Amino acid sequence: MKPRPLIDTLDILAVRKQLYSKWLGRGVRVSELEHRMASWVGVRNAVAFGSGTTALTVALLNIGARHVRVPVMDCPALYIAVSAAGCTASSDGEDVISVYPEYPKREALIEDYARHLPREHYIGLRRRFGVFSFGALKDVTGGIGGCLVSDSPFSVWDWRELSPLSDINAALILSQLDRYQGHTRLREVAEGKLWKSPS
Repeated sequence: MKPRPLIDTLDILAVRKQLYSKWLGRGVRVSELEHRMASWVGVRNAVAFGSGTTALTVALLNIGARHVRVPVMDCPALYIAVSAAGCTASSDGEDVISVYPEYPKREALIEDYARHLPREHYIGLRRRFGVFSFGALKDVTGGIGGCLVSDSPFSVWDWRELSPLSDINAALILSQLDRYQGHTRLREVAEGKLWKSPS
């Protein structure tokens, strides 16, 4: 039995509206999502990608990290991003990544919100980068997707083209953001309390 995302009628209507627009690639809905995520944590810059792993990779490349202490958790995406950015994960590396909410007070250059999305305006981005994931089993999902936010400008090189997000995915994410009230209220995947297995 596998969990499935919380999709409701409003989500279906949002995606259907986007399909009727005949625009399936990266466009105004992705731009709208980027503005929304910047506002979500009170920063000026946001770029959406096809995955949170890509967003984390770009953050690591921007800070130029070489040896990274990765939080102990069952999340292969962290290790994939570290490897893709040309870093090594080691026990004596820098505390570069702070995983919310497991380590909210750890000093780090990247705050990773991939596991649980904070409520809108609930936190301010205290450090240099914030990373979000909108994968299939996230608090807010687009099936795929991620976002990198920062108050400072950053370079994305060609990662936006290598890992693009479509307006269809963005339409679904935006629909879910509109009603998101926090992890414990809407979704507890790990505990299996709110999700049902596919029929």
